[in-house]
Amino acid sequence: MNNEQPRPDDVIPRTSARPTGPTLEGFRRHLLDAADRSGVIQAGILEAVVGLLDDYTNAHPGTPVPGRDTLSRRNLHSVASTYRSTQRHPDGDLDGLLDDYAAEFSLADIRILRVAGEAVAAATPRAIKAARDRGMKPPQIADELGLTPSRVYQVLREHDAKDGKKPAADGDQ
Repeated sequence: MNNEQPRPDDVIPRTSARPTGPTLEGFRRHLLDAADRSGVIQAGILEAVVGLLDDYTNAHPGTPVPGRDTLSRRNLHSVASTYRSTQRHPDGDLDGLLDDYAAEFSLADIRILRVAGEAVAAATPRAIKAARDRGMKPPQIADELGLTPSRVYQVLREHDAKDGKKPAADGDQ
């Protein structure tokens, strides 16, 4: 017979009959950590699952995720893609989506995003020129930026004119 009594640290108090698991944010972090340690295919699947979790929490702002960084690249990617697809879809509930974003982002977050957006918009012509200087073709630059090729050619012509260079024909850039 064992006379040894459990130590207080070994006793787990039972507060509920229902088992508890990780928080949604903990599960999300676990998936991202696992993706970092996985091969390309498995990492892509795990990141897609995290994307679904993010999409759900974006669509249901009443379900807060403690510790979630609303300004993270992953969240902002989700915001941008959801906004763009809702804008383009004829039956999209753009007003509802904007209400959700207004509830999700603090005023400080919105200010940061507004100023960051202005800064990135101002830097875009320089980024276009740098990409061309690295050998990218204007149609590829346009595709990556979500612009039309004609807009990229226009930016390059304006930049070249400012630098005093003779503009090349659109197909030659």
